[in-house]
Amino acid sequence: MLSTQQWAQLKQFTQQVLDSDHTGHGMDHIDRVVAIAEQLAQQTPAAKRDIVVVAALLHDTYDQKLVNDVAAAKANTGQAMQTAAITQDDQQAIFAIIDQMSYRYQLDHSTSLSLEGQLVQDADRLDAIGAIGIARTFYYGGSARYADVSTGRGPTQ
Repeated sequence: MLSTQQWAQLKQFTQQVLDSDHTGHGMDHIDRVVAIAEQLAQQTPAAKRDIVVVAALLHDTYDQKLVNDVAAAKANTGQAMQTAAITQDDQQAIFAIIDQMSYRYQLDHSTSLSLEGQLVQDADRLDAIGAIGIARTFYYGGSARYADVSTGRGPTQ
């Protein structure tokens, strides 16, 4: 069972990583995805709740759209989980979810997500629809376009 201290450590790490986000992938998005994922996990007794909520919390900490060095960002995420005393087995499950849940990944691979991964993926996609999702799309598109025009690079470079 995830302790309050573990949760606080991981949330602080996520906030530090996404603090300066201007793409629609900030803590407001993370908080919504975590809340949705938690609701889905409660309705799915076979799912491991801790894996679901931690994967939801960390899912954008090394997203290729948001960081310049995915490998380094992923290593930092692993270090944060290790510092928070997340077991190796749970870390592997969380990394598998984050690595495989994106729409882009699913287009190129025929792997199936774990039950927990499906819940996190659904939560992230549910946040992407409706008025908030439309606003986030414009927000990300604007940040990417602005970065391309002003620097000739992507939004995080």
